[in-house]
Amino acid sequence: MTTGLFLNPDLTSTLTQVKGGLVLAITLNGLYAHRLGPHLDRYRDQPVPRSLLVQSGVAAAVSQFGWWEASLIGFINSQS
Repeated sequence: MTTGLFLNPDLTSTLTQVKGGLVLAITLNGLYAHRLGPHLDRYRDQPVPRSLLVQSGVAAAVSQFGWWEASLIGFINSQS
């Protein structure tokens, strides 16, 4: 987000604000996913509980959605 400010974005643009929100959500999601790592490590030799699998899957899905949407918004903004 900090390096993107050097590109002089239009901070009044709704798309830019949405992208900033997505980047913030991705960052927080990444911190959450990082905290899941030690919990997953406990189950190296045994089945992972369904709830932990669901949490990991949701974190991965949020990450993918956020990055694809932020990239799409960046592309759209660069074309206008």
